[in-house]
Amino acid sequence: MTYRMYLYMTSIALLILGLPIVGYIVFKDISHPVAYVGVISYVIMLALFLFFSFILFMKRLKHISAEDTKKIIKQFIILFILLSVVNIMITYLFSDEKVHFLKHLIMPFAISAGLTFYEIFSLQENK
Repeated sequence: MTYRMYLYMTSIALLILGLPIVGYIVFKDISHPVAYVGVISYVIMLALFLFFSFILFMKRLKHISAEDTKKIIKQFIILFILLSVVNIMITYLFSDEKVHFLKHLIMPFAISAGLTFYEIFSLQENK
């Protein structure tokens, strides 16, 4: 693995480890100056991580063949439809609230997009 990959994995680990700490600070409404600095630095690190991930995604997207692109789009559509149907069925069967389709499509879209983007990141490493 390259230095850039180690840096990427370390930033993921820091974001995962920092999430409960920042969540606790925000949930308990801690108003200490050090807490403010910690939350602000976490948000800045998250923004930089997302920007770096977007740049990596765009670089890897250039090198993917048309066959792989079709496979990834097909996988995204199947995942999105499957997760949407399951989400709407569970809400309809086990909840008293009305099914709002837009509300119940956001989470399956995000999960499908995340899994598909992960596929694009791992596709280059496998070849």
